[in-house]
Amino acid sequence: MNASAASGRRVLMICQAFPPTGGPGVQRSAKFAKYLSRFGWQPVVWSADHLEHLPYDPSLAEDLPQNLIRRTQPAWSYTATHRRTMQALRLLGVERLLGNRYWDGLDWRLLRLWHGVSARMIPDDQLLWAIRSIRPLVDLARRERVDVLFSTYSPAANHLLGMLTQRITNLPWVADFRDLWTDDYCYRNHNRLRRRIERRIERMILRRADAVVAVTPSQTSLLSRHATSQGDKFVCIPNGVDTEDFTRLKSCRTPRSRHDPGDRFVLTFAGWFLSDRVDEGLIVGLGEFARWVRSREGHFEFRVIGTISDEMIGRFAEAGVRPLATGYLPHRDAIARMIRSDILLLPTPAGPNAETLIPGKAFEYLASGRPILLVGPSEGETARLIRQCQAGVCVESRPEAVCAALTDLWRRWRAGQLNSGCTSEHIKPFTREHLTRQLAKLLDRVCHR
Repeated sequence: MNASAASGRRVLMICQAFPPTGGPGVQRSAKFAKYLSRFGWQPVVWSADHLEHLPYDPSLAEDLPQNLIRRTQPAWSYTATHRRTMQALRLLGVERLLGNRYWDGLDWRLLRLWHGVSARMIPDDQLLWAIRSIRPLVDLARRERVDVLFSTYSPAANHLLGMLTQRITNLPWVADFRDLWTDDYCYRNHNRLRRRIERRIERMILRRADAVVAVTPSQTSLLSRHATSQGDKFVCIPNGVDTEDFTRLKSCRTPRSRHDPGDRFVLTFAGWFLSDRVDEGLIVGLGEFARWVRSREGHFEFRVIGTISDEMIGRFAEAGVRPLATGYLPHRDAIARMIRSDILLLPTPAGPNAETLIPGKAFEYLASGRPILLVGPSEGETARLIRQCQAGVCVESRPEAVCAALTDLWRRWRAGQLNSGCTSEHIKPFTREHLTRQLAKLLDRVCHR
């Protein structure tokens, strides 16, 4: 038994989104919580009880430790606040007083009011959740004799709560940035005053934390520039994949040496298909490829395992492609469909610091053993990962490049010569168990300072 285990150390994890809440940002914290006890750390989780903008996925909670200590605080929601406001006004007789016409107008105006309040909260719309959490979280830390705090972005309210709790308890604190905040490629949409305020809050967080974790080397370097005299406390622990999620599902795919003309060539995207990561180059390129396949009497399907907007479906339809979207699926079902695909599509965004990003789904793509088509910057972190793992093809987001890459992959697929994708050796450094070992060592280090 190691020293940590003997001392029964506990880490208080502040992560508002946690199973049974689903979605793309949940798994990093959930997998840390799953494996930390193997390295002598008992997780104590502070989260929200329910997040209405995220899906519900109880399958994600099935392999969490049975003795996991988890406490919750209701998240703030402008729609729930609006609903309670309207119920209170009804009880006061305002609806009868105004009549249906003016009541409906009041309903609409109050909803806009609460939405505006939500959009203007700094650092985000969960500020009130963080404020309400301070006292019970401090009590929890003391009652459970917590040794160290851990918070993860996003929302930024997690870090704000971590910083305030550190000031009260004087516990060491690790701030985990699974995404960039004010340096993110899409952050430029905020107004100038808000940028200044939030950058000041972020710098305070980066300087007060005892350790800061980022998910790529480039993002680690980027964050460390905000606290240049403390560079040694910035570490990189990438996102990864739990290979246990894949072991029982590898039999989902039956190997084929060649494909008949009537077989369907399936290109799959898993996750939330966001317009900020898709440009016309990808859309037009897929359209050109679809027409090319049809001209040879072939069959092509583009599947989205997750959510895609009506606007995006319309843009693809104009290009001659009709995405088949499943909506959100339980995690295990999404993995099974990845494994049954022929090619996995991984679009990456353009913009300031976009090249520093590796989407979390990239590691599950690697573990699926299916070839990856990356569409985005050729010199970014994601492209380097795909090349390092010899897991697929990387092309710029130009119609002719996308179409040419898919055409080559289709020909190899028809001939039974499509590479199987990433090997288990390349996956080893990115397993959740291995990465949690790194986090446990970091927790040991900050507690010994």
